Amino acid sequence: MVLPFASSPSPSSPHTPAAARCGQPHGIRQATPGHDAPLPHKQIGIGIIGCGRIGRLHAHNISRHVSKARLVGLADPFIEKGDMEWVRELGSPLTYTDYRDLLAHPDVDAVFICSPTTTHAEYLIEAATLGKHVFCEKPIDLRIERTEEALTVAREAGIVLQVGFNRR
Repeated sequence: MVLPFASSPSPSSPHTPAAARCGQPHGIRQATPGHDAPLPHKQIGIGIIGCGRIGRLHAHNISRHVSKARLVGLADPFIEKGDMEWVRELGSPLTYTDYRDLLAHPDVDAVFICSPTTTHAEYLIEAATLGKHVFCEKPIDLRIERTEEALTVAREAGIVLQVGFNRR
C-alpha cells in the first residue's frame, strides 16, 4: 500500500531528497508487508504508556489537536490512585494499570511511551512485536546494546518508530 503524505519538489530540484532522485517519490511511504499503515481517512488509535507530566501532555495534545487520532487508552501502574478528573476531560479513554492490557487492545494502532527511561526499551520491543507503531520519549535506553536491540526489533517488525527529542 502506498500513501501520499505531502507534495514533492521537482525531481531535478537540488532540494529533492535522494530517495526521490533514485525513483522513490518524496512524500510517499511504502508500508511493509503485513503491517499496513492506517488509511488516511481512518483515525489512528493511540495508547499512552506512562501518565506523568509528559504522558499527560501528549494525551491532552492528541485528544484536543490531532483530528486523525483517537486516544483509546492510558496505562500507568498508579493511574487509579490519582485524580481522575484529567482523564474525564480527555473524553474518558480506557485506563489500565498494566501496559500489556493496553498493548493487547485491538483498537490501539500506536503507542506513546512516556514511562520512566528504564522501561522504554522493554515497552518498545513488546509494542513492536505486536505490530504497534511507537513514539518513544528519549532515550530508548541508557545502554547502547539494549538500544540497538530495540531498534533491530522495530526495524524487523516493520513498524514506524519515532524518538522524541526536545532540543532546548
